[in-house]
Amino acid sequence: GKLQAEKLLLVGLGPRAEIDLPIAARAARVAADAAAKLGATQIALAPPLELFPPERAAGLAEILLPPFTRFLADVPDGRPCRLVVAGLSSDRVLAD
Repeated sequence: GKLQAEKLLLVGLGPRAEIDLPIAARAARVAADAAAKLGATQIALAPPLELFPPERAAGLAEILLPPFTRFLADVPDGRPCRLVVAGLSSDRVLAD
């Protein structure tokens, strides 16, 4: 189907076999910085939870979210902001 977003930001993580938590954290910071530069106010984040064992996937969510929640906290008042994270226990809206 047609993508509803005006802009799409895709951040690569490198070779699948080399992805670890520090690489995922660095990618989250890069994505949050790029979203801020693009003037984004709504973000849908789909972390690669399937690449990590279930007990590490929760840790992945914990390191990915802070850059985005800080970014959304800096959105000027009056502008809509929304962060949706797919793939956790259920898709969650973390800021609205």
